[in-house]
Amino acid sequence: MINRIFVLFAASLFLSASLHSQESPAKKEVWMMPPGPGPGPGEPPTLLALRDFYLHPDDWKQTRAAMTAKTVGVFASSPYKITKVFTPDEMRQFGQMLKGWNIRFGLEIESVRGTPDWRTGQDAFDRQYKEFDNIQANGLPIYGFAMDGPYCSVVYQNHRSRDEAIRETANFIALMRKHYPNARIGDIEPYPTLTVPELVSWVKDLQAKLKEMNVRGIDFLRLDFNWTHVMLGDQGNWRDVKRLEMACREIGVPFSLIYWAPPYGSFRRLGIADDSTWYTCVIWQGYSYALVNGSPDQYVLESWIGTPSAGTPETNPDSFARSVLDFCNKFVLKPMTPSGL
Repeated sequence: MINRIFVLFAASLFLSASLHSQESPAKKEVWMMPPGPGPGPGEPPTLLALRDFYLHPDDWKQTRAAMTAKTVGVFASSPYKITKVFTPDEMRQFGQMLKGWNIRFGLEIESVRGTPDWRTGQDAFDRQYKEFDNIQANGLPIYGFAMDGPYCSVVYQNHRSRDEAIRETANFIALMRKHYPNARIGDIEPYPTLTVPELVSWVKDLQAKLKEMNVRGIDFLRLDFNWTHVMLGDQGNWRDVKRLEMACREIGVPFSLIYWAPPYGSFRRLGIADDSTWYTCVIWQGYSYALVNGSPDQYVLESWIGTPSAGTPETNPDSFARSVLDFCNKFVLKPMTPSGL
């Protein structure tokens, strides 16, 4: 373990010059989103790491304690995975378990896409709300929704206008606010596909549109950073991510960061990836962002890449639970002293 961390830290030494961190007034959150069965690329239908957390509650006690010691703990997934992995009775049982552990439940969901069948906010709402209602009716009250990339999908992937992305995303949020008034709603967008100035401008304009509609704005901006680009030196850097964190604080929108393993697919093609790759990459990212005094309001450990294969036990050094436990102990629970190289 020491050798592993030493290698990670040494590999991050090219990062330089930290920025002073700003404290968020709200209590920080830790979202854990273990891998589950498809339909995402690389996710085999037999992958049931998600189910381990329900079947083996005694195997992640320390992880739960670390998630809730100083932060709000959130267990999250997608509607597809939850309804595929759990029966209604199991959902009710798992909901009671999470409640007893003081852990909330969240969903990552679709939003407007700019495609003919997902073009408007009403389209996106109508195609999903019954599934959300069904999940809640089966005993999993939804604490928060994270919309999967409406701006990137509408503008970059489907070549619609920015104005359309703002208008229809706002319309979707308005419908969600009306139907789920107590739930948090946030946006996930990719970097460096989108630049920091683009992301800041998007958040400001979306918030302004929602204010104009007399609708509460988004509760967080969640960054999906493919930091493989940093390793290759072609685009993106951790200081930009820190700048986005600070800009979000100035706007008044909590900053959320996904910690994951973007080079896993490349390593697998090279024949050097296994379950330990997930752990190594997550801790590597933790060190990298800490080096610029990064301190997100939400730490999101999320795998949609079909690894690791084991959700528990936390005593398994390559399980998803262990990555959350060690990450929390290293980067969430210990106070960080701002400093630079």
